[in-house]
Amino acid sequence: MVAWYLKQRLAELESAGRLLGEVVVVPVANPIGLEQVLMDTPLGRYELESGQNFNRWFSDLGAQVGDDIEARLTADAEHNVALVRDSLRAALDAVPANTQLQSLRLTLQRLACDADMVLDLHCDFESVEHLYTTPEAWPKVEPLSRYLGAQASLLATDSGGQSFDECFTLVWWQLQQRFGERFPIPMGSFSVTLELRGQGDVNHALASRD
Repeated sequence: MVAWYLKQRLAELESAGRLLGEVVVVPVANPIGLEQVLMDTPLGRYELESGQNFNRWFSDLGAQVGDDIEARLTADAEHNVALVRDSLRAALDAVPANTQLQSLRLTLQRLACDADMVLDLHCDFESVEHLYTTPEAWPKVEPLSRYLGAQASLLATDSGGQSFDECFTLVWWQLQQRFGERFPIPMGSFSVTLELRGQGDVNHALASRD
């Protein structure tokens, strides 16, 4: 529901000429999980066939991208950002999808791999509003945390499991660690997972506010 309200707001901004970049909204990012219902209860966290968490095991391509771009990095930070994004797109295009779940993960990762900012919207069974991001991204994310009224903000560079949000920021962090003393590599993307409370909190008043 928050995504629906977000889409309406973005349309208003675009009509007023105030939308200065490209915003990609994926209203149903997990159609496989949305289809999983057992005894009238939606079960969208784990794929029933494999038992895997839908939000884990996205491709970790930092080392591969680093090997690909090492000889082409320069002292131009903008050039390096474009180089990383091109390499990451090519690396993702070369990853095979052997299952429906792998195809879903790759589709989402390809959609977001060159974004400046990635917002991953979640809703738990029962929860207060909170978010996950990295220490490196926190200066940019802190205002969002305040505006949303998040009751907790959890920070980790790599919490393990190759989650969707971390698969983007982690690539840039890995490249900075590898090349940062020789070449300027900005954080070309930062990601945030927003936990928008629990299922019992889904209503128009809260969704429009968020």
